[in-house]
Amino acid sequence: MNFAGAFMLLSTIGTVLLVPILAPLVVKGVELSVWTLVKPLFILVLLPLLIGGAMRIKLPSLANKLLPVIKKIGGISLVVSLFLTLILYGQDMLGLIGTFAPGALILFFITITVVSYKFSIGLKKTQRSSVALGMCTRNIAAVFAAYFGIMNPPPGLFVMIVLVVPLAAIVATIAAHIFSREVPETLHKIIEQS
Repeated sequence: MNFAGAFMLLSTIGTVLLVPILAPLVVKGVELSVWTLVKPLFILVLLPLLIGGAMRIKLPSLANKLLPVIKKIGGISLVVSLFLTLILYGQDMLGLIGTFAPGALILFFITITVVSYKFSIGLKKTQRSSVALGMCTRNIAAVFAAYFGIMNPPPGLFVMIVLVVPLAAIVATIAAHIFSREVPETLHKIIEQS
C-alpha cells in the first residue's frame, strides 16, 4: 500500500505538470490554453491531494479517523458515477460499436498495462503490478478536468472520455486477476486476514 500511495502521488503531480504541456501538441484542431488546462487540474486533482497530504502530516489522528469515511464516500461515488455514466451516456457509447474507438482504447489500456509491468525493472512483482494497474486507470479524473479546459471541444470527445471509465475498469480488473495469480500464497493469507 505504501508503494501504491507513493506511485499515485508521483503520477498525479506528473499529470498536472505534463497534461498542460502535452495536450496542445497531441490534440490538433482544438483551441487549448495552458491556464485553462492547469486551473481545473489544480483545483480538482492537485489541491485535494495537497490538503490530504498536509492533513496526514500535521493531523495524523484526524486523518486516520477520516480515512474510513473518505474510503466509503470514494467507493460509493465510484459506483454512482459508473451507474450514471451508463445511464446518461450508455446509448452514445453503444453508438461507438462498429467503430475503432472502443478497440483502440482497449488496446491502449492493455499496452500501457503490459509495458509498465514489464519495464518496472528492479521492482518486486507486487510493486510492478501496482505500477501497471495505476497506469491503466491513471488520471481518469484528470482527463475529465482537462476536458473542461478545452474551448469548443469537438463533438464526441466527451463520449470518448466517458468510454474510458468502463473500459479502463474492465482491463484493470482482468489485469488484477492475472497479477493476483503471481502473488505468493503467504501474501494471499495476509490480505485475507486484514
